[in-house]
Amino acid sequence: MSTFPTYQLKLTTGEELICEVMDWENEDNNIIIRNAMVIETTIFENNERVYMFKPWFLYLEKPTDYIILDSKSIVASAQPNDLLAIQYISAVSDMKDLSEDRIKEHNKREAIKLKSILENLIESKKEPKEKKSKPKSNIINFVPPDTTFH
Repeated sequence: MSTFPTYQLKLTTGEELICEVMDWENEDNNIIIRNAMVIETTIFENNERVYMFKPWFLYLEKPTDYIILDSKSIVASAQPNDLLAIQYISAVSDMKDLSEDRIKEHNKREAIKLKSILENLIESKKEPKEKKSKPKSNIINFVPPDTTFH
């Protein structure tokens, strides 16, 4: 996974994050994190409790996507237990795979659009250029073809 330590962070908002900490407090009282996920709890009707990870920032899914977090917004921090750490590693891997799939699908759709545009452009170049003809007159003749009056 990574050589950077994984931490659970409890924020002043009540959110609980799990993330990799790239750098602890610098001169601006910020910490740099990545792969930040919110730990959410859901309780089903049978009182079964389930925990799940959701990306804290949508579309920040690459290892080079860093988040700067104001350290004043952290109430507490801890290192996650082994089970949570293993689940987190799996969730980050899944997030990365889904991101790559989404990017591939997007690129595929864009390539299809570009191909269609190019085909239309090529087709328009093949059509013979219409000869420029005189514009039709917009004058209406009121003389009837038969000049006999009754």
